[in-house]
Amino acid sequence: MQKTRHIDCRRIANFPLPPTADRCKIEIDYVDGKTAEGEFTQDIAAEVERIKQHNETRVEYMTLMMELKEQRREGYDEGINEGRVDNIVNNVRALISEMGWSADRAFDVLHVSPEDRAVVIARL
Repeated sequence: MQKTRHIDCRRIANFPLPPTADRCKIEIDYVDGKTAEGEFTQDIAAEVERIKQHNETRVEYMTLMMELKEQRREGYDEGINEGRVDNIVNNVRALISEMGWSADRAFDVLHVSPEDRAVVIARL
């Protein structure tokens, strides 16, 4: 199997390039955070700046970021809840099989809420 090589754009930008590659070097330099040079790269920089200054776009971006953050939080909370329920299911199963207890007795000893009992019973 051939080993994949990582190419560092900063290293490429520092190599002497033939005249035909000057445009690529200018674009790589711009992406690397240097000042935009050349007509094409300056056009890109101007468009990026225009979009940054456009208030409606900024509001849309911030709204999208807040929505994504909320979805991420909901997913995290859902995962935590699933793990908690899995833990209850495993404990109830162990008490039923190892101790011979009924599910209701296991629920009572583990202080499982009525809402969680319905979810756990469905998974037993």
